[in-house]
Amino acid sequence: MTFALVIATLTLSYLLAPQPMNACAQLIPSSLQSTIARAYPGSKLVRESEYAADDIASELQYRHGNRCLGAATADVNGDGRNDFMFLIATKNGDALVIAAVSISDAHWKLATVETFRHSSPYGYFVNTLPPDKYTDMFASDNAPDDWRPEPGRLRHYASRRPGFVAGRLESTAVAYFYTGTRWVHLWLSD
Repeated sequence: MTFALVIATLTLSYLLAPQPMNACAQLIPSSLQSTIARAYPGSKLVRESEYAADDIASELQYRHGNRCLGAATADVNGDGRNDFMFLIATKNGDALVIAAVSISDAHWKLATVETFRHSSPYGYFVNTLPPDKYTDMFASDNAPDDWRPEPGRLRHYASRRPGFVAGRLESTAVAYFYTGTRWVHLWLSD
């Protein structure tokens, strides 16, 4: 074989080889990805490949088969359509936790529920929470510190619908629930 033919064969083999799956991009519908690109220009949706394999393996049992630690889906407003929470990396170096509620099949209401300043999103996670009664860890009888008010933070919340949880892997966890008009949250671990 000539050198040019070898190069062409190797290039074709590379192009036809199975590319690594990106569970994050597969989870998020294209209409939502387009909305993210318009609302957060220059941002990048977190990718499955940016998480350590052992982190994915240890978290998989809690994720109903979702390999993307940086995105989750649940019907948080009860309209029968999937809503999402996910992490993005902004062009200025922050990591954002974004909630997206489906308004119609291709339209979304976005809210930034958390900003991790000058931080990569890859040490953080997003997952779902079942409907239940939740108490902020600082509002309990054996709280490690005093409960401090902040916008959208509640001491207790009884959810009839699923919610989301986001935080740092093996560390913090904050529960988020959509009330129909706004997002509320409670600290579950610190």
